[in-house]
Amino acid sequence: MKIYFLTFLVLLCVSCKDKKVSTVQAEQNVSTIDTTFQKIAENALNNQLEVLNADAGIAIVMDVETGTIKAVANKNLSENDTIETASLFKVPCMIVALDDSIVSPNDKIDTGDGILNYKGVTIKDITSDKGGYGKITAEQVIMFSSNVGTAKIILQGYENNPNKFIDGLHNLGFVDIPKDRPITDYLSLGSGIKIPAIEMLQFYNSIANGTVKCSPTTLEAIKKMLVNVVNNNTGTGYPAKSDIIKIAGKTGGLKNTALFCGYFPADSPKYSCIVIIDNPKNGNISGGVMAGTVLKEIAENISQ
Repeated sequence: MKIYFLTFLVLLCVSCKDKKVSTVQAEQNVSTIDTTFQKIAENALNNQLEVLNADAGIAIVMDVETGTIKAVANKNLSENDTIETASLFKVPCMIVALDDSIVSPNDKIDTGDGILNYKGVTIKDITSDKGGYGKITAEQVIMFSSNVGTAKIILQGYENNPNKFIDGLHNLGFVDIPKDRPITDYLSLGSGIKIPAIEMLQFYNSIANGTVKCSPTTLEAIKKMLVNVVNNNTGTGYPAKSDIIKIAGKTGGLKNTALFCGYFPADSPKYSCIVIIDNPKNGNISGGVMAGTVLKEIAENISQ
């Protein structure tokens, strides 16, 4: 049975021809690159790509306050390539639902045995073969990256009015997401929505600097969720937990791609970062293990 991931997934486009890890930033960003940060990002990414025998990858570091790019290390990916955002998109979905009062952080969501069948779409959690998560809070939906939990929240609030959901995503800056489609298009793989890596980082950066378009209550709730993803030992981002600097972020994982996007220090953010590892030959796909540990290394070395 084909497993459908709950999120707005996009088609991965790999067009860069570089075979070595190098700087790939837009011309206007050249002057903002910090050479020390660049070296840190290149070393962290290059080492991981070699360990995992991965075909491609990218690590972008952004200044939280100014939104300028401080480092871009890459192999066969550029910051403007569209990416499959996987579970990174659970965060904007949750923000929309929180802001519309569809759900509160402590509300219980029954994810059952981790399998949800809805109008021909099958959605599974990673724990479905072990009986699923059962009843968890909305906050845990993000911490565990529950596909079923996110699907149930979206269906609860927008099953009969999907355009309201899309309006909320447009308000967050994802203006290219089309309207007037059935809700199932947004619960399954292949919705045809493409998002450049840099735009996803800019969204997480807006959470870090507080400019994301949502209520203060929602912002506080989502920041707490991102902290728990990394710093709670049951969170999917726990491999990115650092004893040197507090990190907040979200994992993402597809069949051939591992992702992590977040910011640091979590309580007073200075830098945001996105890491993508594509087609690793060694190890099982894990956003926390494969991409989160790269961000952790970058954050720790920048902070020293």
